[in-house]
Amino acid sequence: MSKRRLHPRETAALAWEANTEGDSDGTFRIAPNLYLQMHGNNRSWLMRWDVDRRSNWMGLGAYEDVPQDVAESMVGKYMAVVKDGGDPRRARDEDRVAAGQPVRSKAGAASTKGPMTFRDVARAYLQEHAPRWKRGESELRFARMMRQHGYPVLGDVPIARVDVEHVVEALRPIWHTQNPKAIQLKSAISQVLEWAEAKGWRSGGNPARSRAVNTLLGNGVRHEVKHFAAIPVTQMPVFWNRLAQETSTTADILRLQVLCATRPSEAVEARWEEIDLEARLWTIPGERMKKGKAHRIPLSEPVVELLKRRHAAEGGLVFPGKDGKAMHRLGPVELVKKLGFKATAHGMRSSFADWASEVEGARPDVIERALAHDERSKTVQAYRRSDLLGPRTVLMEAWATFLMG
Repeated sequence: MSKRRLHPRETAALAWEANTEGDSDGTFRIAPNLYLQMHGNNRSWLMRWDVDRRSNWMGLGAYEDVPQDVAESMVGKYMAVVKDGGDPRRARDEDRVAAGQPVRSKAGAASTKGPMTFRDVARAYLQEHAPRWKRGESELRFARMMRQHGYPVLGDVPIARVDVEHVVEALRPIWHTQNPKAIQLKSAISQVLEWAEAKGWRSGGNPARSRAVNTLLGNGVRHEVKHFAAIPVTQMPVFWNRLAQETSTTADILRLQVLCATRPSEAVEARWEEIDLEARLWTIPGERMKKGKAHRIPLSEPVVELLKRRHAAEGGLVFPGKDGKAMHRLGPVELVKKLGFKATAHGMRSSFADWASEVEGARPDVIERALAHDERSKTVQAYRRSDLLGPRTVLMEAWATFLMG
């Protein structure tokens, strides 16, 4: 691990990637004397200091509860205690008592037992359900939402006593300004309360499902969904020309993503066993797809050339990082910015969709299949068995030709 301080965004990516790798448990250095401990679905901050050549460790709280900048401030404070010859654990416990928080050290453990709180149940719910959620993004989103909006109001409330007023108080700050997020928070609170009742930890119904919540909060203001920033279609050949000057692995990832109109993670985590160069076909398994269904992508001539240039005799990742694992998903985004364009890596799919919609004879269903979107009509889904590989092959070749001018 590098000795430099990790940016909070890099730390979040590390926590997310470790959650998707079965063998990534461990303790990772984040900043001087600050470490992130990961085991299964649990993430927690640790402080490390040396006394007489012996390493000492102390917990600073759960990753989802303590932002990185706060953890770093705590390290600074407690390292000052160490330098003055004091006991950082005692200082930490005194801070927790002053803040009304439970003391988890052995000395204070006996006096902190009490009724199970909403925070306790939410963490237990997350630990039990997260392994069944798709990838790690949902887990981090749930934890972040609870940390920012749920726990400040509900965290220390005994789970059996959570009522409509508590739920309303948690939702009110964002109900009118961030209504979609508030609705997600309401759903998450409801899931925790429903699970708690099923466990026998509370009774009396689910206040988050009560009509009184909406009555007390009023009508929320729904904001339009923000779309990913995309490069205008007319500028895509210019972008492609600049990208052609780049020779890095990140540039190859971005080229594959753009040419195949894939999502960033699908390109970053591409594996040789998914690719058949002879058949000019890339089959992404369902577990790597957003919709959970395998997706076949016809490979245009430039894609075949790119893959032949990178081809490895053994299997594994097409774009391995220096540590042999998949490279960071933010790499292509930073490269887009470096090339002078304001767009997300996801936005490249929007550029493709805009271009395809203007191609004479391009059928909407072919475009949707190229983007791995489900057919909106369930009836059409039931009767259509073809994934339209033939028409999509023609479309992707035309896309490559357009990009290269």
